[in-house]
Amino acid sequence: MRIGTVVVDLLDVKRVGSERRYGELLRRLERRGHELHLFARRWDEAAAWNIACHRIPVRGPAAITPLLFALSAFLVARRWRSRLDLVHSHTQSLGDDVVSPGGGAYLAYLRAIGRDRWGRAGREAWRPQDNARVFIERRQFRSARRIVTNSAWSSRVLAATYPFAAGRTRCIYNGVDTKYFSPRIREELRDGTRARLGLAPAEVAFLLVGTGIHRKGVLELLEAFGAQGFVTARVVIVGRRSGAEDAAIDRTVRRLGLEGRVICQDFAADPRPYYAAADAFVLPTKWDPFSNATVEALACGLPVITTATNGVSELLTHGREGFVDADPHDIGALGRTLAHMLDADRARMGEAARALAETVTWQRHVDAMLTLYAEVAEERRSR
Repeated sequence: MRIGTVVVDLLDVKRVGSERRYGELLRRLERRGHELHLFARRWDEAAAWNIACHRIPVRGPAAITPLLFALSAFLVARRWRSRLDLVHSHTQSLGDDVVSPGGGAYLAYLRAIGRDRWGRAGREAWRPQDNARVFIERRQFRSARRIVTNSAWSSRVLAATYPFAAGRTRCIYNGVDTKYFSPRIREELRDGTRARLGLAPAEVAFLLVGTGIHRKGVLELLEAFGAQGFVTARVVIVGRRSGAEDAAIDRTVRRLGLEGRVICQDFAADPRPYYAAADAFVLPTKWDPFSNATVEALACGLPVITTATNGVSELLTHGREGFVDADPHDIGALGRTLAHMLDADRARMGEAARALAETVTWQRHVDAMLTLYAEVAEERRSR
């Protein structure tokens, strides 16, 4: 097939989250012999190997950058549409056949984090970029032939937010590379990483990997951890953080008396050493249509604690691969779940976690996507 793909960037250094998803999809489609055309602002030659690349120029004020990108992407891709079987966008753009909103419906996300368009009731008002993104999203979802979500939870939220799109959504779970993320890394990397982090052999390490401390529930984790008064456990936080976010963590740590109990590390392009060092993965996220870090942790044989607002949670059986808390704002419940994890048979849970991850493969993801592509291409030909 001749497949067009719209992304903002295709850079190896950014291969996390949605970037990992569409990067893996492109790589595997290329291996299967499909003709690929990339429409993007920037790309690495290695990441875009054997792909025809078309630059999307974007210049203008930051407040309207999403709108400028969407319009520019539409104009650049339009020149090629008649030569392609379909165009699949992994970002906010216009005129696409297939759309994958990896972060879910942006309007629903704004509501979930408590942001109000006009700043009513003392809530934070929308930024100019928020208005632009919601404007584009509504039009993108209205015109796309298919909207691919990465969890059933994300599909339900999107349909509730945009009822006109409900009949065109399709859930296709992200995959995980079970060879790259594997329990064997514990043998190879655990001791050295724990020594570098200063973790004692008997200490239980709760690991959180993610960017955006408020959305990922970092402060809630610290509150829950501090309330339990654990003396044989520590929290390891890995991810990109702003100076303001680091300051918020420091204030919380000092207020709770957790000095020396919390270890913060910067973003790691390869998070496997941290999965190897950890004893359980914790992500009390308020909004995650499908957390790749969660499924990576499962693949590494880590039991997980997460929330029902993480799409991966719908794959879990509470008490088997880990625990799922219903409310990401319930700090008391999270504290009790952390205590349960300390007393749980984590080895047994880790084995169940690995078995679950082995069912969520990139091969299955690509197969499902190609089936959808064939449907869309046939629709285009028949109209």
